[in-house]
Amino acid sequence: MARTARKSVASIGSDSIAEERRRELLATVGDPVFEGMIPFDNVFSDRDFNVREDKSYSYEENKDLYNSLLNFGLEKRGDMMAFSVQPDGRYKVIVGHLRHAMMMMIRTNLQKQRDAITAAGETPVDDPLPFGTIFGLVYRDLTPNQEEVIMADHALRKGLNPYEMCVMVGKSYYARGLTMKQAASYYGMTENKCQRMIHRYDMPTVLEEFRKENSKDNTPYIKVGEEQIQTLHSAQQDDKRAMGSDWAPRKEGAHFRRAWNAIIADPNNAGKRSVDAKEKRPKTQEDLKQTADSIRAVYGFGPEADAIGNMLRWAGNIKDDAGLVPSFQTAMETLQSVITHLRSENDSLRVEVESLRTSIAEANDVNQQLSKDLESERENVRIMEEEYSSLKNEANVMRESLKLHAEASTVDSDVN
Repeated sequence: MARTARKSVASIGSDSIAEERRRELLATVGDPVFEGMIPFDNVFSDRDFNVREDKSYSYEENKDLYNSLLNFGLEKRGDMMAFSVQPDGRYKVIVGHLRHAMMMMIRTNLQKQRDAITAAGETPVDDPLPFGTIFGLVYRDLTPNQEEVIMADHALRKGLNPYEMCVMVGKSYYARGLTMKQAASYYGMTENKCQRMIHRYDMPTVLEEFRKENSKDNTPYIKVGEEQIQTLHSAQQDDKRAMGSDWAPRKEGAHFRRAWNAIIADPNNAGKRSVDAKEKRPKTQEDLKQTADSIRAVYGFGPEADAIGNMLRWAGNIKDDAGLVPSFQTAMETLQSVITHLRSENDSLRVEVESLRTSIAEANDVNQQLSKDLESERENVRIMEEEYSSLKNEANVMRESLKLHAEASTVDSDVN
């Protein structure tokens, strides 16, 4: 039974865009041959094909998935695993690398437990290992580019770090044969951002530093900024023109290598080793000296800069402007004077804050009194309006009475 691919989720765009991508995927690679059970021993995973880093496959990173597979098996709902039949008859994982890795780990661990039981002279459980066959979508006769398309479409729906996203965008960009504008629209990002990611992917040396930057260990890395990426890309294009027919995508020639070495050598360049990486290793005397010498340049002259500089020079046994290494007592006295000054400023601020609070309280009292006075005036106006209305009514009555009296007098006069 053929099964169509599912929509991409909202993390990569609206429902209409997701539906458009679903149709594009089907038009590119077609429906899978079938969905069903295949033998686990004939399944293999190519880590270089997937965008995720090796560390993403550890037990520590996937305890919940490991335990879920161990206790409940492979779910047939949601995102299904997908496989591509290879010429030798084996099944290459194109969706579900992490699940395949956890199933491999479960089978290996259970086999080790059984081997240990046998070695102890006992009889292990004779049940077959789990996942003898696994369920998924099976494609046949896919080209490498079509495999990339399916993998990237699935990866778009998963949480990727910036490095993994860069690899996914680069792989999918070339597999789909998109223009830069089409790629930006497809991946839901600006054209400039998409271009930087693809340029970074095009340069393996730069991409490797980007991988280190986004890894969870403390590996030092070279920070390559936006300007450096553009410089290196231009150098790579020079290599492409110079090499002619010998050129291949993602190749780094002499022009690129010169540009890369210049970035590393320039001390004022954003391509220096990152500050973060420096912070991860112990400080040397030279580090302390450079920091102490830069204090005044960065923060200016003042007791705070002197206090920090003296403490660094004492810690690193570094001479000051007078050719002397500050003693611990000197460093502490300078620091104590700064602390005393800061405490004094803090006390002054506390007094100012209290004064402001008092002023605000007084202003609130005045405001409340004014509100009362205003309400009293409103009441007086209301009373006056009522008196005015009453007097007006009395005047109208008197006016009517006078009118009637005048008319009566006229009638009496006519009679006489």
